[in-house]
This record gives sequence, C-alpha cells and structure tokens, in this order.
Amino acid sequence: MTIRGADYKRRKNDNYPTPPEVTEALLKNVTLGPTIFDPACGKQNRIVAVARHMGLRAYGKDIVTGQDFLTHDYQLSSKVSIVTNPPYGDRRGTLALKFIERALELTDEHDGKVAMLLPIDFDSGKTRQHVFKDHHAFAGKLVLLDRIKWFKNRAGSTNHAWYIWNWKNADPPIIRYTRVET
Repeated sequence: MTIRGADYKRRKNDNYPTPPEVTEALLKNVTLGPTIFDPACGKQNRIVAVARHMGLRAYGKDIVTGQDFLTHDYQLSSKVSIVTNPPYGDRRGTLALKFIERALELTDEHDGKVAMLLPIDFDSGKTRQHVFKDHHAFAGKLVLLDRIKWFKNRAGSTNHAWYIWNWKNADPPIIRYTRVET
C-alpha cells in the first residue's frame, strides 16, 4: 500500500468543512436523532444543513479553538445526537479525543448518540482505548470507501470513518462500509 501526501496546502486552524455527501453517507446508514447537534459546525454549517435536508432537527455551534465545546455547560435535551467533524489538534489528535470524551459526557444521561468523523485508524491508538475497545457505548464505525474531497476535485491523503457511540448499545462494535457518492 502506498501512502501519498495531500495535493493541497494545510489550512490555518485545520478548517475543513465536511462535504455534504460525507454526512449523507452517515445519515443513510446510521439512525441518529431525532435532533442533531454539531458543536464544531464552522461558518458553513454543512452537517446541520444536510441533517435538516434529510428531515432531522439540527443545530450547530461555530467554534474558534474548540475550547468552548469542551468548557461550556451545555444542557442537551433527551435523545440528542452529537455529530461532528471535530478539530483534530496536534499530530496525535489530542483535541479530537477531548471532543469524543466531552460528547460522551454530555450524552450519557440523555441516551444520546455520538458520531465523529475521524481518520480510519483513530481507534487503533492504545491511549484511546477508553473511548473505543473499553467503552460499552462504542457501537462501531462506518468506513468511507472513498477518500474525502475536501476541496473541489482534490481528494485528501487519509481514509476516514464515522465512529459511532450509542448509550443503548449492548452488542460488540460493528464495522460497516459505504461509498461516498460524489
């Protein structure tokens, strides 16, 4: 297998709006809701727009550094699903891990679900097993078989998956696969 670099320059603050077809792939394959909250929706609010287009209630919060999601005292109603493409942070994904931990904390008592768009191997880090292998709500991942095109006609250099947590999950995690229709 050959790993290649991205054919575009990194953006300041890693602002990569989620292409609509990536969110569509999630919502066509995983039952979420009835309300979606994206705590890192960005100025374009793409995940929220797709969720609304597909008939779900959805709202988002734009962030600058990610700290507001990590520190704000959100009062989520019952059965809210947190769905986001979290800021990654450093090379080890420390900010993304904090986003997962915070989303799980916020949805725990509300029977909510969490879906995070992350690199395909994000669950393989031994320092993250408390939110994957060792976490009873981890339901699995939806592997995207096509690389995400973050910019027009330019695919990224990394494969991605939607990682799913469901507080009512009683089964071992499941891996499913889907195409990203562009």
